[in-house]
Amino acid sequence: MMRAASILALVALTSTAMAQDSTIPFPEPLPTPDFELPEATSHTLSNGLEVRIVENHEVPLWGARLVIRGGTGLDPMDKAGLASVAVDMMDDGAGDLSSSDISRRVKRLGSSLSTSAGLDSSTVSAGGILRNMDETLGIMAKVVTQPTFPEDEWSILQSRRVANANAKLEDPDTVGREAFYKQLYAGTYQGSVTTAETYGAISLDDMKAFHAAQFRPDNALLLVGGDIDPATALPILEKHFGSWTVDGEATVIAAPEPAMVEESVMYFIDKPGAAQSVIRLGGFIGTRMDDDYYDLHIGNAAFGGAFTARVNMNLREDKGYTYGARCRAWYPEGPGVWFCSTSVRTDATGASLDEIKMEITDVLGDRPIDTDEVAYNVSSEVNGFPGQYETVSTVLSEHADIWIHGLPSDWQGRYLPGVQAVTVDSANAALAARLVPEHIVWTVVGDREAVYSDLEAFGLPIIELDRQGNPIQGN
Repeated sequence: MMRAASILALVALTSTAMAQDSTIPFPEPLPTPDFELPEATSHTLSNGLEVRIVENHEVPLWGARLVIRGGTGLDPMDKAGLASVAVDMMDDGAGDLSSSDISRRVKRLGSSLSTSAGLDSSTVSAGGILRNMDETLGIMAKVVTQPTFPEDEWSILQSRRVANANAKLEDPDTVGREAFYKQLYAGTYQGSVTTAETYGAISLDDMKAFHAAQFRPDNALLLVGGDIDPATALPILEKHFGSWTVDGEATVIAAPEPAMVEESVMYFIDKPGAAQSVIRLGGFIGTRMDDDYYDLHIGNAAFGGAFTARVNMNLREDKGYTYGARCRAWYPEGPGVWFCSTSVRTDATGASLDEIKMEITDVLGDRPIDTDEVAYNVSSEVNGFPGQYETVSTVLSEHADIWIHGLPSDWQGRYLPGVQAVTVDSANAALAARLVPEHIVWTVVGDREAVYSDLEAFGLPIIELDRQGNPIQGN
């Protein structure tokens, strides 16, 4: 405890000093660590299911991840949440096993089993100690291929989802995030919002149809990693997944083609009495395959991505408006999105908007990213990269991402050379190309009575939304 307290005190002292004296130089870059990227071997089961195996013999653990193309992006707008609940229900009963049977057996084996649906994919994951891999994979295979979708379990889950949909309307962070994407994507699937009504419209037949259409060996990738080798793992995988066959064809999800805004605009959602205002702003950028991908990554790290980045040091360390502010790039199917998000004191809403706008203007104008900022953030990325591969789960996630988004097979190996090649000029050029003020959408959730005059002074057209992101008539 004393050691932790000392570290926290040192961090606080360092942060305060940096805030008081902006001339303090960045620390010298550390030496580049020796690191060998874990490689995957590719295999195919008798039914055509693709398998990739990543060996890591440091500890006697294993992990598996079955990834399916297709997730919440396939939801009908009036049944938003369908993929999420369908995949959530898969481990609530499978084959001859009830929900409690699955839970009890997995716990007895010291294993884990989970299901999840993202925007572009769905996943069933398992893992645990090596000696129980065979039995755990047998349970996982039943969940993947034989979910029963029990009505009583759906009744419980549906009630919970409806309650959560209503409760999130009181959460400014969620309201602001969903409103931002709903306006940015303007009617495409990535801007859909789950509500009590959409969850109420979903039936068990809808879930069964989603599973039948998407969960199929020709639409899946099975990733296995840990203290294993192909000779040991493949017979077990064949035993549990090799006989999996289905009819028909999977639904193919089409990447959205949203239009970039031509004129910057402010969207506002009233939250009476809010002690903080939630601010989110951003716009579309390119893809991970663009030539300036790594340049933008480092440029943004210096501008808003890292703790030491300009936006956070301004709003948090210098002004004390917020506990933190970050800018990130997100790359789903279709164009990527660059965004900044923060929650600030209500009385600092207008000043925070002005400071963020000033930081954008400065980095694109008279105060571009400098040599020290690039060197520090390149070093940080290079030295932090090996740590991402300490767990089986992260390794499998990386390979799943490559497969889902059709990235080159050597994508992971490109990272360090790509980051190390970034220069001051290339980082600033990427920021100038991607951070176009006229194409930025701004959203604020806050107390109208307290902040609206500040929003008007900001100078952008203001469109008021309700808490589900719909324009309020008459505004």
